[in-house]
Amino acid sequence: FLYAFYVFTQLGARCEYSLLDNSSFREHLKQVIFFVASNHGQENGYCQDIFDYFQPELVIISNKFNQPIQPEIESKYISHAKGLKVFGGNQKLLTTRDHGTITISKPPGKQLQITTSQRILNKDSFQNSNSLSRDL
Repeated sequence: FLYAFYVFTQLGARCEYSLLDNSSFREHLKQVIFFVASNHGQENGYCQDIFDYFQPELVIISNKFNQPIQPEIESKYISHAKGLKVFGGNQKLLTTRDHGTITISKPPGKQLQITTSQRILNKDSFQNSNSLSRDL
């Protein structure tokens, strides 16, 4: 099973808007499970129209301690994600600023695991306390 990621880093919303004209690109978006926000989650990287074509399980923002995300932009990204079930909650957004290093892995024969270095995420069947396991 393929886990699809969408990553544009510094290209920003202008590039995303132009790619939406491409029907093949729009079709591939339907497979995206993890969305990595462009331009470190800043407003000039946000492209609302792209979410008309898919709803990711999780949004990931790579930002530094001195790179906070505006609350209204964070809320927008959260509103587009389905979320991953975590002990009575629904994790829709991970940021490197708040969670540290984020590692996504799929060991052979095991569930998908998302591990963070700074914040503990828990799910019913965990192998360690800072990882989130999920069948997708």
